[in-house]
Amino acid sequence: MNEGEFNRLLEAARRRRLTAEEEASARAYLLERPEAQAVWDDELALSQLLGHLPPAPVPSNFTARVLQAVAREEHAVAAGAHARWRAWLRAWTPLKAAAAASVAVFVALLAYQQNRLSARTELARNLATFSQAALVPGVEVLQDFDAIRLLSQLPQDVDVELTAAPQ
Repeated sequence: MNEGEFNRLLEAARRRRLTAEEEASARAYLLERPEAQAVWDDELALSQLLGHLPPAPVPSNFTARVLQAVAREEHAVAAGAHARWRAWLRAWTPLKAAAAASVAVFVALLAYQQNRLSARTELARNLATFSQAALVPGVEVLQDFDAIRLLSQLPQDVDVELTAAPQ
């Protein structure tokens, strides 16, 4: 038998009367280790003395007091859980602020990129319009502008045959 088994037997002897097999095991252990005999005797004597004590008086409101203590304990546990929840939220508050700042920066960058894209699109449109304007006849056409303007001011009753003759 080892020391763990001896301690198990000692605990059993404190609570109840040992069986014959358990007593034989304990005696064999005590013969091998005489220094444990004093511990064994002291524990058995203490257990016998405690067994002769009268039961402790229980107050009449014992059940009510136990239930109140249980309720207080449940309330303390619930309050502790609530406090842990609040602490968790406080711990997340800086993270929420960082997340909000990250979203704001992302939205600002997205708006900036959209603005640049819009400006480039407008520039491309303007360049296309300008390149089409380059196809308009040059200044040479405008040199005869006065003559063309005077022709448009001629009276409307001009002889068509006469104007067609030079062709």
